[in-house]
Amino acid sequence: MSEDIVIEVKNVKKSFKLFADKSQTLKGILSNVKRAKFERRDIIRGISFEVRKGEVIGLIGKNGCGKSTTLKMLSRLLKPNEGEIIIRGRLSSLIELGAGFHPDMTGRENIYVNASIFGYTNKEIDAKLDEIIEFSELEDFIDSPVRTYSSGMYMRLAFSVAINVDPEILLVDEILGVGDAAFQTKCFNRIMAMKDSGMTIVIVSHTTSQIEKLCNRAIWLENGLIREDGPARVVCPNYLEEMENLRIQRAEMEYQNLIKNSTDVGLAKKENRSLTCRDIAPQYDPDSRRSGNGDVEITNVVVVDEEGKEKQIFDKGEPFAINMAYKSAMDGVPVSVTVGLVRDDGVPCYEVSTESDTRRKFQALKEGRIQFSFLNNNLVNGKYFLNVYIYGNSGVEYDILRRIVAISIKSEETNESGVVSMRHVWDVDGMIIKK
Repeated sequence: MSEDIVIEVKNVKKSFKLFADKSQTLKGILSNVKRAKFERRDIIRGISFEVRKGEVIGLIGKNGCGKSTTLKMLSRLLKPNEGEIIIRGRLSSLIELGAGFHPDMTGRENIYVNASIFGYTNKEIDAKLDEIIEFSELEDFIDSPVRTYSSGMYMRLAFSVAINVDPEILLVDEILGVGDAAFQTKCFNRIMAMKDSGMTIVIVSHTTSQIEKLCNRAIWLENGLIREDGPARVVCPNYLEEMENLRIQRAEMEYQNLIKNSTDVGLAKKENRSLTCRDIAPQYDPDSRRSGNGDVEITNVVVVDEEGKEKQIFDKGEPFAINMAYKSAMDGVPVSVTVGLVRDDGVPCYEVSTESDTRRKFQALKEGRIQFSFLNNNLVNGKYFLNVYIYGNSGVEYDILRRIVAISIKSEETNESGVVSMRHVWDVDGMIIKK
């Protein structure tokens, strides 16, 4: 066995007993101890992996897949039913933050109690005390009982203790749920510094962007088994694509059930206006949202390539157009049409309107057509959503369509990040690199 392997997980399984009898009294529990019915729920069904010294590994997967259970077994908070876990090195965990804190003790006293759980002597804690207090930013409250702390202050202190005990292996569960936004950034930066120092880290997070930034490897758990194990930049997009497909299937099922159970489909759609998105966009996204009074209304939206063919996946640099049809309750209504793109994480990428380009509104016909073309598609790899709005005088909202169509931009280049691709040139000691 290689000496640089610090964590070994060998065919580990974990299950829990779920009791049907939920007696709340001691007498009830004791009287039913032999008669209590339970079912055994398998959470981890047999997983094996190794972690090498200095690796940063992310555990990803949907709720209930066994991520946190695995982390708790690594931290020895839980024991596996079968299999073996071998840990080589001093361990610290950011899982049950504040476990062992006593509410009537001061923050300072609890530092000693909590650090001793990690195996530190009072002398070692003395040497770290000032650093722990400074990082927590609780200098003015450190000698107050922790029962007087807010939940954010409580978590700050617990986090500060856990990261300042110089572990060789760090286990982290959803690190950015600590304190306010500024302190969350501070915690993330500290984790990054620990990574850069060569510390071995295992992280559980639902935020795959964090996993991609922090981890060089990701393990995707599904139904208690390892679905995929590989580079984070490969595994995370595969996981997100699978989750998106499941979301789409569920959204469509909910829509079909609503229509199926409606005695008046037209009324159901009127009362749930977002449902009409499906009627106007053959490429609709199930998460589309619609609002507005409907006096002027989009009746069709389709994204096409240069040849007019319906399409949702484009190469970087490939032009595309949005073809729209609309109808109006009256001729001559003054309107402005806005087209916008947002990235799949909600970041606005681009927005423009007919009024911003012409400084005036146009007169809507009873029925009409609009085309908007992106001539220079410089978007980087990723998924984007199309928004279309129709406004009238005084900002009246006629038809507001959000996330009506999803498009994807694909490119062989994966070295770029952000929103748009910028043409650029490097000059490094006379070596010219053009992109």
